Amino acid sequence: AAGGVDHDKLVQYAQKHFGNLTCNYENEIPDLPQARFTPSELIHRDDNMPLIHLALAIETPGWTDADTVALMVANSMIGSWDRSHGGAYHSGSQLRAKASNNLKNSLHSFQAFNTFYSDTGLWGVYMVAERDQPKEALFE
Repeated sequence: AAGGVDHDKLVQYAQKHFGNLTCNYENEIPDLPQARFTPSELIHRDDNMPLIHLALAIETPGWTDADTVALMVANSMIGSWDRSHGGAYHSGSQLRAKASNNLKNSLHSFQAFNTFYSDTGLWGVYMVAERDQPKEALFE
């Protein structure tokens, strides 16, 4: 059953609305063109917000490319850090240790991300920093 719904009623509605569906697709599957990556920049400035939220990313190959494994390993090596978590200075990551020790007044957090699609992807880092110290967070 689902929540506060009578199970028999739910089955009745499912049969009525979905009972004739099959797992076969009878039409021709369209041959989609390869996605076109378009680099872009989006800046939305709001001086009322106390923090900046920043993402930097590059295009990566699609899910079936052999390089996806290396990008997944790199993503794991960079990992993430948040200044509310303790112990980062003594972690195995030099980036986390530096963020914990040197950047704790400007950087709030960072997180690597990796998104694959069938023929393209994005690999990058997302960070949150003090509004008046973006350069320290990016270039230190």
